[in-house]
Amino acid sequence: DGTTLYAADVGAAAAAAADGAGGEGGGDGASPVSRVSRLAVPAGSVRALGAAAEAMVATQAKAALARAKDQLVGAAPTGPTGEGGLPEEEAALRAVVSDAEALLAPLLMPLMPLLSAAPPLGAASLTVWLVLPPALAALPLELLPALRMPHVTSVGRDLSVSVLAKRLGHADGATCKKGSVGYAVDPRDEVTLPADAVEEKKTGSKPGSAKTKKGQAAAAEAEAPAGAPPSQTLGTAFERDILSGARVGYAKDWPKALLGSAAVPSAAQWQRTLRGAGAFLFLGPGPLLAQLKPEHIASLPLDGVACALLLDRLEADAASRRLAKEDNAKLPRHLALEEAHTAAALLSLAGVRSVVINQWSSTPAVGRELLTSVLAQLGAGESLGDALHKTTREKIALDKDGQEVAPSAGTTPRLGSGSQKPTPRGSQKPTPRSGTPPRTGTAGSKGTASPKGSKPGTAKGRKAAKATKGMNELDNPRSQQSTLGNAIVYGLPGFRFA
Repeated sequence: DGTTLYAADVGAAAAAAADGAGGEGGGDGASPVSRVSRLAVPAGSVRALGAAAEAMVATQAKAALARAKDQLVGAAPTGPTGEGGLPEEEAALRAVVSDAEALLAPLLMPLMPLLSAAPPLGAASLTVWLVLPPALAALPLELLPALRMPHVTSVGRDLSVSVLAKRLGHADGATCKKGSVGYAVDPRDEVTLPADAVEEKKTGSKPGSAKTKKGQAAAAEAEAPAGAPPSQTLGTAFERDILSGARVGYAKDWPKALLGSAAVPSAAQWQRTLRGAGAFLFLGPGPLLAQLKPEHIASLPLDGVACALLLDRLEADAASRRLAKEDNAKLPRHLALEEAHTAAALLSLAGVRSVVINQWSSTPAVGRELLTSVLAQLGAGESLGDALHKTTREKIALDKDGQEVAPSAGTTPRLGSGSQKPTPRGSQKPTPRSGTPPRTGTAGSKGTASPKGSKPGTAKGRKAAKATKGMNELDNPRSQQSTLGNAIVYGLPGFRFA
């Protein structure tokens, strides 16, 4: 009739906290002491919170797809707003986090001496693991204020305490050589994003046109409305950023793997790439397991894969239409296998030590920036946890007093989130996949209609879009939690390159 949750702090820090509070267990810090709290959560509360999380994920997907379209056509950033003047998807996310905080407050109360803004006895840092049942796995618990204190430097997840213990027992193996990375990028060559202004000026041609390598974005350029900025495919950007060394210098020696711009990979090619990789990364649209069927992973021995960096669920118009059509032919139990928690479980049980995966949809621009930033920091010797912390969590951590600085309305331009009418939270029409927005009649249109009064190519449209030019979407404070709180870690955050 419900779910029983437990929370505990274990180790020398817990012993020191217990001693400082006059608790039992000794204060020498030598023997582990556990402080355990228990909370029985009614089934109705779990279902209501899960439904709110599903509605939030659908809102994120709709907003990410609209942002991606707006960026491609150079439309002025617009879109529905929620509470506090925040973008609708950001307001929905914060509402879910607030509801989860209210539900779990009694569970975390005994642990607050360690999670408070002033850690006991000057503790420098804390690592927190969340072991969640599937019913709660969709909740963005990493964004709880208690877990965003400056000294909480790493928050990870795992499938069970026993799986976590096994990973910790093999922590020495959480490394691989820099040159042993396998990758799969946009397997069907469906994702386009705005071209880099520097590259266009340097070459004198639009990236993706007939003058550039293989003319990968020629079709996208032909569909773009007049006056739209030049675009490039995700594969083109990956080759330049990573494989050619423009932003990540050590990837030039990576073995050739799976680029959708070359050919659509077969299941056998996917399997060979996974088995031969010391670390594996995926950057592309839809869930990973919508590209590679679960049965093609379940039988693989992946003990040699130290880390899987899965920046999936990137929204693109062509991919979203294809995925929606495929979803209509799938049974609900098959769709459930494509969720982030299930994908991480499948890879973990196959032997992967650390899995980074997106919880909801994102734009190609965000996926690209996050990937290059994390890879650059891993190449500099940082651990996976530290790289993610510096790229994402550090920017949304609360201040030293445990307070969040609210963004000022209208001071920072927002990278467009579309022109849909506001949709009440939880009122989206159900779709086969909870993270996929409803598809409308714009599927076959050329480009995307821009908001009224800000058509690309016009003086007013150029002025409205100028504020966003060159802006890194990861640094946008008006949607920080949506972009920076997306990627989560299953397993060990200590992975690094040997």
